[in-house]
Amino acid sequence: GFPICGYHYYVTEPSVYHMVGENAVTYHCAPYNTQSVGFSIDYFPSRDEALNIKVHPAVYENAIRTATMLFLKFKVLPVEDSLVGHRELFGTGWFKSKTGDHVLRKTCPGLAINLSLFRYEVARRCQGILGLTVDGIIGPKTREAFSKLARI
Repeated sequence: GFPICGYHYYVTEPSVYHMVGENAVTYHCAPYNTQSVGFSIDYFPSRDEALNIKVHPAVYENAIRTATMLFLKFKVLPVEDSLVGHRELFGTGWFKSKTGDHVLRKTCPGLAINLSLFRYEVARRCQGILGLTVDGIIGPKTREAFSKLARI
């Protein structure tokens, strides 16, 4: 019963493709599928990050724009528990093996992407659009602006 595409958006260098409706429950990241919107970027990392695969700067920029648009559209703060990479979610990225060790199963969006820095950049973009001081810190003024946005 899932749509053919596992992500709502696919981000490339020249374009961002809207693959399925945001209300569609996709199979991108169970068990979080019913409460998330997923996007994939045109980047093919591997478990062997020694290959030193780089993300094209234009793809990265489009990913930041896409995330910014989604956070403003859904009126959600771009913080660590709401802007996550697949690898950060327990049970999808990390899981506990039979021996009790935590094992990384998914590397999405690739270990070359610093997700803390990505969240910081998205926060800065949101602040700029909302007319706030652009510092990338989700402080009281940013929280208040998103709270007001949520009431609109």
